Amino acid sequence: MVERDSRQRIIKAGEKLFARRRFHEITMDDVCDEAGVGKGTIYRHFKDKDDLLAEIILSGLTELRSRLDERVSQDLPFEERLGRALDEMIDFFSRRRQLFCLLHAEEPRLGFERGERRSRWAKLRTEIIQALVEIIQDGIKSSHIRSDVSPEMVAEHLLGMVRTGMCKLWNPRGTLLPASVLLDLFLRGTGTVQHTG
Repeated sequence: MVERDSRQRIIKAGEKLFARRRFHEITMDDVCDEAGVGKGTIYRHFKDKDDLLAEIILSGLTELRSRLDERVSQDLPFEERLGRALDEMIDFFSRRRQLFCLLHAEEPRLGFERGERRSRWAKLRTEIIQALVEIIQDGIKSSHIRSDVSPEMVAEHLLGMVRTGMCKLWNPRGTLLPASVLLDLFLRGTGTVQHTG
C-alpha cells in the first residue's frame, strides 16, 4: 500500500510540475522534492522522466475512460447520453486542469514513440473515441446525426470541440461553455435561422 501511495504521489507531483514548466526544465530531483520522496523511490517506480510523463498521461486517460464507462449509462436516450459524456469530460478536465495542459502539450510525443507506451496510449485513446462512437452510432440510428460521415470522424470533431473549449480556460477573458451549450452547438450548429434549399 505504501508503494502504491508513493507512486501516486510521484504521478501527482509530476503532473503539477510538467503542467507549469517545460519538460526539459524539470529534473527528477524536482519531482522528488515536490512528491516528498527520495531518489531511490522515484527510480523504483519510473525508469526516467519520459517514463514518468507517459505514465501521468496514461493514468489520466485510464481514469477518464473509467469515468465514461461508469457514469454514462447505455440506457439513456441518445441526446441525454451524449450530454452526459460531454459533462463527464468537461468536469474531469476542469478538475484536472494540470493534466489537461499536459495532455494538450505533450500527448503528441506519445504518438511518435514506439513500443509498449505508445501501444497503451493508442489503445486508451481508441477506447475513449470508441465510447463516443457508440453514442454517435445511436444518434445515426435515431436520425439525430447524419450518416454520410463516419462515426469515428464525428467523434474526433466532438473531442476537438471539447479540447478547444477547455483551452479557453487559460485565456484571461475566456469562459468555458457548459456541456449543454456544447451539445447544442454540436447537434444544431451556430445558426439561428433554418434556411431552405
